[in-house]
Amino acid sequence: MSTINKEMWQSTLAQYQVWNEAKFQESIRNAGKVPLLQKWRRYLSMMEFGLILKPKPSDHEQKQKMEMLNKYYEQMKLFEARRKLRGESV
Repeated sequence: MSTINKEMWQSTLAQYQVWNEAKFQESIRNAGKVPLLQKWRRYLSMMEFGLILKPKPSDHEQKQKMEMLNKYYEQMKLFEARRKLRGESV
């Protein structure tokens, strides 16, 4: 790594650390002051971002998941049939 790149990297890292510390201090100052609706919207925004980054499952993974779900539902049908046969209530 050249000296200029190394210095730029160190400078960028130092600026990021200062910014990160400022955000942390701000979150401490504002603890309990953020309305629940705003917190909920931030959470939904974070989830939406995460879902965008989530890779699409492969065909094999999708097939495997469907097989597992089908097996689960078949077992639940058997369980319900046995429960009804014995006259058990939920």
